[in-house]
Amino acid sequence: MRWLVGVVVGFSLSCNCGQSPSCVNGFAVRDTPLFEVGVPYRGRVGFLAACRDATSVRGTLVDSDNLPVQFSASLGDGATVDLSFTPLSAGPHHLDLVVEPNLGRVQADLISGVRRSRAQRSMALPSPANGCRPAHLTSRGRLVCGQAMGTAAVYVVNDGGLEQALPLNGVTAVGDVMWTEDRGELQRWEEGPAGFVPSAARPGGLSGLSVLAATERYAFMADTNRVNRVSFEDGGWSVEQFEVPMLEATYGAGVLSGVATGSMSSDGGAWWSPGARPCLNPVARDGGQRCFESPVQVAFTEPGAAWFQASGVIGRISEEGAVSVLPLPANANGLWAPLILNIDQWAIAAESGDGGLHWEILGDGGWYSGWVDGASIYLFTPGRLDVLER
Repeated sequence: MRWLVGVVVGFSLSCNCGQSPSCVNGFAVRDTPLFEVGVPYRGRVGFLAACRDATSVRGTLVDSDNLPVQFSASLGDGATVDLSFTPLSAGPHHLDLVVEPNLGRVQADLISGVRRSRAQRSMALPSPANGCRPAHLTSRGRLVCGQAMGTAAVYVVNDGGLEQALPLNGVTAVGDVMWTEDRGELQRWEEGPAGFVPSAARPGGLSGLSVLAATERYAFMADTNRVNRVSFEDGGWSVEQFEVPMLEATYGAGVLSGVATGSMSSDGGAWWSPGARPCLNPVARDGGQRCFESPVQVAFTEPGAAWFQASGVIGRISEEGAVSVLPLPANANGLWAPLILNIDQWAIAAESGDGGLHWEILGDGGWYSGWVDGASIYLFTPGRLDVLER
């Protein structure tokens, strides 16, 4: 497959700074959030270095059909230009501004998004659990937090209080079970009335491997091309090993540890391995394997899709291998695809009815960190977690 990821969405700046000693060349910064059709828009274009001799600004704004859009642009403090317009169509709008007298030129594409009502619940968070990734809510309402604030620990929060703090490096939570790794040893935990309780004795012979994907019953670990399917049932452990030919090409050679965790497929009949060549891998010997081409490294998978971010776009690879791309808004900070932050505006990429993608605006709720887990979006503020319906 030939890849053409040529959607240029972003910003460019040129500055004829030799004509003014106070106009120092630099990069552009911007506060241009996603716009909504029919809703008055406010944005701001700025320069890292001020052109304080600016006297006026002029330019054009056109929609995706190259038709002019009425807008206003005014100088701020010499380092910014304030924008306002009311968009009437949803396609990308191209902005072209010139700061006079011949001090600089800024071009940018403005991208649209939509809002919809979402179910939301909030819960208090003790400070150790702020900003955790991954995050997972069990059926009893407990929050499992991994790598909170960069710490090597797993936290379990219940009713706003810290119920358990486990000195473990990695966690994969699914349903009401979590799989953890402690000094290279695998452990399975089940949720009980008072928290998570470890299952019986740990399986041996898996030291140094990481959980790549898991269900409540199985965990999948691998060393180069050999998969270890670890299962726990009827109070006992079992480990089955089988070869998966393309696994090494997906992750790279060597012991597969410390890589981004994959996920199960939507029907549970395969598991994703992220990386340079994402694959749906078998859950049993001779189960078959499907691999897909990606223009860049896939860093996030979920049931139904693998996600990547390339220059100017976010992309989704379905379980059937169909690829959809969506332009990124200017100044987008990809926290964990498909969730992005644009200055103070949060948004998530969602499927459209035609099989493509569109942006859905979540708001600006003061959040500083986020995570996506299945049908839930986790957004963090200090001391609080907001869980939004996906």
